[in-house]
Amino acid sequence: MKLKLQAKLTVIFLGIFISTFALMGVIAYQGSKESLKECVLKQQHCRRKGVEGRLNSFCNERQRDIRSKATSIYIRGRLERIEEGQASDVLVREIIMRLKQMIEGDPSALELFIIDISGKVIASTDETQIGLDKSDRNYFSKGRDFITGITDIYYSPIFKQPTMLAFTPIIQLETGKLLGVGVERVNFKHLSDTITNECALLKEEKIFLLDKEGRFVCGSIASEVPFGKKFFSDSMKDYSSGNCKSISRYKDYKGQMVIGNCNWLADKQCMLVVEISEKEAFKSIYKIRNWFFAVGFIVTLLIAVLVTMVARHLSLPVIKLREAADKVAGGDLEIEVEVGTRDEIEALANSFNRMTKDLKSSRQKLEEWGRTLEQKITKKTGELQEKVEELEKFNKVAVDRELKMIALKDEIESLKKKLEGG
Repeated sequence: MKLKLQAKLTVIFLGIFISTFALMGVIAYQGSKESLKECVLKQQHCRRKGVEGRLNSFCNERQRDIRSKATSIYIRGRLERIEEGQASDVLVREIIMRLKQMIEGDPSALELFIIDISGKVIASTDETQIGLDKSDRNYFSKGRDFITGITDIYYSPIFKQPTMLAFTPIIQLETGKLLGVGVERVNFKHLSDTITNECALLKEEKIFLLDKEGRFVCGSIASEVPFGKKFFSDSMKDYSSGNCKSISRYKDYKGQMVIGNCNWLADKQCMLVVEISEKEAFKSIYKIRNWFFAVGFIVTLLIAVLVTMVARHLSLPVIKLREAADKVAGGDLEIEVEVGTRDEIEALANSFNRMTKDLKSSRQKLEEWGRTLEQKITKKTGELQEKVEELEKFNKVAVDRELKMIALKDEIESLKKKLEGG
């Protein structure tokens, strides 16, 4: 009984405490986690906007760069001489050498080439491309229309990596006549390095671009993901069609849960992704959670000790009353329970003591009455015994008298018979 009562009280008190503590902890944890998640997403949004600006600047730089290179006096002069009918082989060789010099110190360019007005590549830093027909290319059509611009990101089967082309028309200054189109093939590896170096990335934070086929274009994961590697996360499956909405929590290409901010760049036909591992993003809240569990465990132990003491304090008077009741049931009416709790239990103990005293008094009266009754019964029994003896004596006398009367009667009858016979 002792252990059961204390255990019940302990379980009740601990259950109430742990339930309240756990509920408050869960509410605080979830609220803090959501707040931290919003902060992370806002930070990622700002970072993504910064990278978008850097990407736009990079594209503008590439357009200025190809305009500067392709329209240089050296390139334009030799194209004019080719247009005039001078020895084109020598002039083309000179243009190729010049293009190679231009690209040699430029990490942003993979290839420089010149297309004549018919759409044929006449000079290129990659000589395997010379002679190819580009007349059906959209960028050639735009360049021929005197437009300087940049193409969408696409995957180059030649270089086996994503790229884009910056193009510009090459115009004869005096006549405004089109001499050709200058094209620069962009090297996204350089952009990856730029993004990694310029962005103060947090631990396990990644920024990268994917093309419309889901291939890696550039970004901070260039060292671990080959350029052009194709991958999708389940949450990004619709982004190639431009239908991707902002997503915040998903599994990355490694299958790890991350917090991400994604945006489809329609003008470049690619997706910009800023993400950080959920473990790293919530590291501070996880630390708080661990501290909460540790403190909660210690507090629970202290509460358990305190509750056990309180349960013992509450249960001991009840146990004393039960033990006293068992002794009273066994006939011991001399016991008296002393409880100094100054509450209802003490009042119950006092009532129990009064009841015990009343029982003792009643038993004493009953015993006295029993003794008196026994004396009366003994006296009455003696009187009855005397009367019985008297009755027995009387009965004996009566019987003897009756026997004598019967004998006398028989004798009279015998005398009568004799008289009649005589």
